[in-house]
Amino acid sequence: MAVSSLASFPGGTHERHYRKPASKNLPEVIETGSATLRACIREYLFVSLFRACAESLASENASRLAAMQRADKNSAEMLGELTGSFYRLRQDSIDEELFDVVSGFEALTVKNA
Repeated sequence: MAVSSLASFPGGTHERHYRKPASKNLPEVIETGSATLRACIREYLFVSLFRACAESLASENASRLAAMQRADKNSAEMLGELTGSFYRLRQDSIDEELFDVVSGFEALTVKNA
């Protein structure tokens, strides 16, 4: 159940407009005791459901954030490993070409000597 569907829950706090009391006296209940109890239970259930949904969404977002942070860290580590591997292969290629040039030069100097 999405949070937006809870807004239409009958007896929810969105249906009543509360005002700050004009005096410091406690508000009086005009309805009968059973009607008041039902209204309080309805409000309690609405708030409990809304809180559970909000906590569920917060938990889901926190786990998604943690997963994205782990993926970011793993990609940074993999990028470092791949960059190091690329540089090693590049250096090996350069060394191989230099050894070929040096060995060719030494072969020519031995032949001419």
